[in-house]
Amino acid sequence: MKATIQYVDIPRGKRVLAASDLHGHGSRLARLLRKAGFCEDDMLFLVGDCLERGRENLKTLRMVMELCRLPNVFATVGNVDLWALTYFTQSAEDIKARIDLFVKHHGSTLFTELCEEAGLPYDTLAQIAYARDRLPLLYRDEIEFIRSLPTIIETPFYRFVHGGLPTKNLDELDMSNPLHYLKNDAFIDQGVSFDKWLIVGHWPASLYHRDRIDLNPYVSISQRIIDIDGGSGVKSDGQVNLLVFPHAGEDSFTSLCTDDFPRFRALDPQQESETSGNINYADPWVEILEVRDSLTRVRRISDGYEMWTVKPVKTEDGKSRLWGDSTDYRHQIFPGDVISLIARDAVGCYIKKDGVCGYYNGRIEPLV
Repeated sequence: MKATIQYVDIPRGKRVLAASDLHGHGSRLARLLRKAGFCEDDMLFLVGDCLERGRENLKTLRMVMELCRLPNVFATVGNVDLWALTYFTQSAEDIKARIDLFVKHHGSTLFTELCEEAGLPYDTLAQIAYARDRLPLLYRDEIEFIRSLPTIIETPFYRFVHGGLPTKNLDELDMSNPLHYLKNDAFIDQGVSFDKWLIVGHWPASLYHRDRIDLNPYVSISQRIIDIDGGSGVKSDGQVNLLVFPHAGEDSFTSLCTDDFPRFRALDPQQESETSGNINYADPWVEILEVRDSLTRVRRISDGYEMWTVKPVKTEDGKSRLWGDSTDYRHQIFPGDVISLIARDAVGCYIKKDGVCGYYNGRIEPLV
């Protein structure tokens, strides 16, 4: 498979919307589009990874297919979308290993959902092998749709690609290996700059922050890059973001977000943290300082930041790694603020407010 570029015209002044990394959570996008009042006068771009790590993979895929039948909706492929196609070329043993892992952690896969709709069992290796060979015949439209998605979308004011690009010169990229542009970790940190906004996903925006877990779009104005991956399906506290340019050709933009966590009203005030940290996948190496019941005090090796965490710390070959994003950030809260409750743990109520995660130790009541 070679990288492909689709050219799309956007009239100046049009409202432009963009989302990425649904990861089998199409209902979240549907809510955002209703909230934004998406209509035929808008242009919508979906920037890859609509599949896997959620329970609505087939539903999400068909939703994206239906949207892309509209003349004002366009989508690019993501690395996980291409990876999903390998279900139909792998050995039954490898498929079973993937199913076991994904069902355990995410509840479903595209392969299992296709099997269930088609009435094909997948309990044994023989059944998986039969389903692998049969499903491409039953679901030609869905599979061909994924294969047909472009790697890059170029417009007069924006470029869209799932992972990132090494250059603004698209002539160098056409028909090259697409995986370089779909799986491009920590892309903004590579220092590449562009002459128009480049909209990417793939790397959860929270991984660019060292002080808190901020899942809202991450913006580098000097590089003209916006990462809109809210960690949906990848992070336990993830969300889907919708980027909104009210007028194409102008630099102003806003964003909306949604998740599936229950909503509460805060009853007590809380001061914001003076200092805080976010230890995550991008820099997970720590020193264990103290263990107290379900809490572990750790020091981040790279900068010496210390914090308590409820997340597991695993030590191998003398190196300790924190597993899962962890923060000690505390929001500024006013009575009446609406928050999402993610979990209760030994530190307090782990919440999200306006796309930022942290702790709150006041009283809450459910929204009626």
